[in-house]
Amino acid sequence: MSLSFAPLLGAANLPPQKLASAMSEATPSEQLAMGWTAARQGDYTRARALLARLRADPQLARSGNEVQANAYELEAWLTLEAKRTDEALALLRKAQALTPDRTYPRDTRSPFYATAGRPADAARALCEALAWNGDDASARFEPVLINHLAQALRDDNAALQPLLQALFDTQWTDEGQDPQYRWQRLAEMQADAGQTEALQRTVARIDQPMPLLHLGIDRRFDAAMAARATPLSAEAALPAYVALLRGNVQAHPNQLPHVTALLTALLLAGDNAGVLDASAPFADATPASHAHDDEALMKMAWLLNLRAEAQRRLGQTDAAVATLRHAMSFGPGGHAAVGQQLNLALWLADDRQPAQALALIEELHAISDYGRSVADLVRVVAYQQLGDAAAVARATAAIAGRKGNDRDPYLHALLAQGRQDDAAAEIIRRLRSVDTRQNMLHDAQQYGDIPRWPLAAEREVLLQLVLQRADVRDAIAAVGTRGQHALYPFE
Repeated sequence: MSLSFAPLLGAANLPPQKLASAMSEATPSEQLAMGWTAARQGDYTRARALLARLRADPQLARSGNEVQANAYELEAWLTLEAKRTDEALALLRKAQALTPDRTYPRDTRSPFYATAGRPADAARALCEALAWNGDDASARFEPVLINHLAQALRDDNAALQPLLQALFDTQWTDEGQDPQYRWQRLAEMQADAGQTEALQRTVARIDQPMPLLHLGIDRRFDAAMAARATPLSAEAALPAYVALLRGNVQAHPNQLPHVTALLTALLLAGDNAGVLDASAPFADATPASHAHDDEALMKMAWLLNLRAEAQRRLGQTDAAVATLRHAMSFGPGGHAAVGQQLNLALWLADDRQPAQALALIEELHAISDYGRSVADLVRVVAYQQLGDAAAVARATAAIAGRKGNDRDPYLHALLAQGRQDDAAAEIIRRLRSVDTRQNMLHDAQQYGDIPRWPLAAEREVLLQLVLQRADVRDAIAAVGTRGQHALYPFE
């Protein structure tokens, strides 16, 4: 979140005697800058001491409303850090009362609620802030907040849809990129709610390949896609999209979101050599270069994961495994990056290295329910090779007990065991649910030839056999289409 005052650099790090002298000579706004600097550095004790000294300074009462409001805002952040959310929100209201035309106090309620584990309240506060003033939405609400709320509310459409609609209406972007996968999710909810006009407006804006593919294979969007001024397929959209992303990277070569977006599009286009070229400047990066920035660490881990996938597709398997192991080192707090840890474990299991795969997932840090399902799929594949039927059954049951798209790996767990009838039933179940239909339709498409690890290739053969069953074909036809696409997705 942007602050109202630029920090007085270095002041908050002065020794106590020099700091006291600096404080006595500083204006209230400069004293506040010292407090903000200390808070940003995580030195909350010093920040509270600086704020207390400012509160005792008679100049503060004679300062303008914005300075006094900023003091309340600093106090609010420090109060939130002490986990007193309601008191922190009350302090923001005081700041708002002093400066009713500023967006900052209204905007800040959303991350406060999110930090307190109240995502629905955070989404509501964000919507209220944008309804009051929809200008500069991208600058005011950072992607890390939006990503957190979208994940936390993935099963709460009543809270998620207004959030996405507010972001769509104010043309929010994710670090300069139009997050059309978000608008695709918005379109799903609009279609299920029968909001025809809103759905047409959402679909009309979508021009990126994968969102177009998802809309084109789902019958819920047939009318809205037909109403587009200019028909556009995923394949037709891909060259212009790649060109746009190349331009973004040329303009911002060190901004990781731009680079990873380009790498993903190049993989989709089957340009694996292009992925290696575009990712080469980052191949030797180290976690130390992104210390104390968990978000940047996770972005680097994903960038290297994309590079590893391109190497794997090119047959450079040793290099791919080495790159993915390197990507694991970019986890927050000194832990392994859990997404890359799981991906490598599945690679090893599918390459008939079950013991190594199981050893890799013995310790998993900060794992989501979907991640737990992937870990259980690794166990299914690994224990199947080791002949441990009881362990296979336990892992399969664990995946089956999860909900929504967190249960997606269940299909591959069934295929790994050769349970084709159960796999067909699972496909039909997923197609009939509006919550899982999109992912299942995506998985049912026929894409370009992508090299696979040995056991993954065996599962793919079984999947194609199951998809050709009459009952499965009928279930697909009832809700969507299945076709051939000159695309090479990786998600």
